[in-house]
Amino acid sequence: TSGALQATENATAVPADMEASNVALSIRNHAGLLELIASKQGRVVVVDCWSTWCPPCIKEFPNLVALDGKYDDHDVACISVSLDYDGLGQPEERREQVMAFLKKQGAAFDNVLAAEDDVTMYQKLGVSGVPAVFVYDRDGSVAATFGTDGECTYDDVEAVVARLLAEHASGSDDAS
Repeated sequence: TSGALQATENATAVPADMEASNVALSIRNHAGLLELIASKQGRVVVVDCWSTWCPPCIKEFPNLVALDGKYDDHDVACISVSLDYDGLGQPEERREQVMAFLKKQGAAFDNVLAAEDDVTMYQKLGVSGVPAVFVYDRDGSVAATFGTDGECTYDDVEAVVARLLAEHASGSDDAS
């Protein structure tokens, strides 16, 4: 189908020799990222846009890993989006440094290296830079955005995730 072809065009898998245990990285353009987010509908989705050159991003990234570990995959899906590609050369040339960071962090969730340059991605995402975190409700709509007008901390992100999960739960909250 054309949908399958679209997904193939918008995502590139990482060769097996670049994977460490359960850490993987795909290269996707903006449309491919939106497809990935849409594939998680039914869960609360946290999308963390970051870069290896961004000290606040590096400081907060372990909190994304912790958030992923705290919640069941059926309830919360975490996606990291590296905006390391600056338009010079090819995105694949940034893969090694991004994978090294992700492996060190134990980022065992969906990791994306943007196939489009950082400025283009900022425009398409509607942010001025990184870090930026988007929290999507189970229906796929953006429930909250962090980092676009100041520092992003995971205390705020986690509060929104907990609220969205509580709104959906009918009296039983396993996340505690």
